Amino acid sequence: MASFLDSMRLYITYKIRLYAKEEYRDQRLLLKESSVGTIFDVGAHIGESAIKYSRLFPSSKIYSFEPLPESFRILQSRFKNSPRVIPIQAAVSNSEGIQQLFSNVDSATNSLLPITSEAAQWADAPGSIQLNQKVEVKTVTVDGFCRDRNIERVAILKMDIQGSELLALNGATGSLRERAISLILCEMLFVPLYEGQAQFYQVCAFLESFGYSLYGLYNFAYSGGGQLKWCDGLFVSPDIQKTL
Repeated sequence: MASFLDSMRLYITYKIRLYAKEEYRDQRLLLKESSVGTIFDVGAHIGESAIKYSRLFPSSKIYSFEPLPESFRILQSRFKNSPRVIPIQAAVSNSEGIQQLFSNVDSATNSLLPITSEAAQWADAPGSIQLNQKVEVKTVTVDGFCRDRNIERVAILKMDIQGSELLALNGATGSLRERAISLILCEMLFVPLYEGQAQFYQVCAFLESFGYSLYGLYNFAYSGGGQLKWCDGLFVSPDIQKTL
């Protein structure tokens, strides 16, 4: 009887993943056997992802990193009464210090990297990815932040940082080597939006070198001509792979 129920559970889970592919649902399924303690929301903007994670994992502590002062003020105000969402005014990069943030007309496209000359042709809205101002911001690394806060394990590292993914991952090599991050959700770019941006295959190769594998792709964005522009990729640690 137990064997039959286990088979049915696996079959139903497979069908859910096949026909209802959604990155937050998949993270919940992948971590259902684990205690989800710490989540890093990198590129938090004004808290869109933090709200979803706080509902999805009600016992978690969410560190939301947002460097732009205007967006950070909204983020901080939004969660001022929440003990579980902790806004951090900093960008996550490959070193600790001060770096220049390129703040664009649409603040959701801000990056530590400048936009390319071709970026405008790929933007969802005309003029949204044009430079507005340059701002000096504090930067931290995943490894350094974990060390300073005595964080031993990160359940989810979510990154929406507009081409800067490899910078942030290079600042997390210690955590990746120790397999101290269970899931990594990050944006993957297929068109030239930012100078020196992380290419999708570079992100995959970098994480594969630490034993992480690509689990799924989500939120595909296409140009009018059918060109794939970007999507989100979910990577799983070797420990999570063993449970699949």
